[in-house]
Amino acid sequence: MAKDMASVKKYPIPYRSILAEKIEPGQTLIVQGKTFESAERFSINFHKDSADFSGVDIPLHLSIRFDEGKIVLNSLAAGEWGKEERKSIPFKKGAAFDIRIRAHDDRFIIFCDHKEFKEFEYRLPLTYITHMSIDGDLDLANVHWGGKYY
Repeated sequence: MAKDMASVKKYPIPYRSILAEKIEPGQTLIVQGKTFESAERFSINFHKDSADFSGVDIPLHLSIRFDEGKIVLNSLAAGEWGKEERKSIPFKKGAAFDIRIRAHDDRFIIFCDHKEFKEFEYRLPLTYITHMSIDGDLDLANVHWGGKYY
């Protein structure tokens, strides 16, 4: 990230948002910030109907777990978590990060610091996503839905 984090607007944590429009293939969520030196975890979640964990479906749960050295991807459908997909974290505690989640026809592609990191096939329809949340051990500097790439 080019800007000094001290001069960048910070969003409240937990961050909750209702999406103004349905997500379509080709769109990208950009999340930029900086993790705490003492960070253990933070997460980015796409929800159906409500931006909380009150039993609603969660088409994408992206959990950055410094305490395990992994990024975990999963989904919650009808109250049941699916099989976790895990991969080693590509960035460090206390560092600025750029995570991008691009929607495609049948999967999300996740980019970490501008490098393709992991694909996650949809387990629930993309049309289910109405809300998003970001929570955990981070300063959130930017959240943006980008345009189409097709």
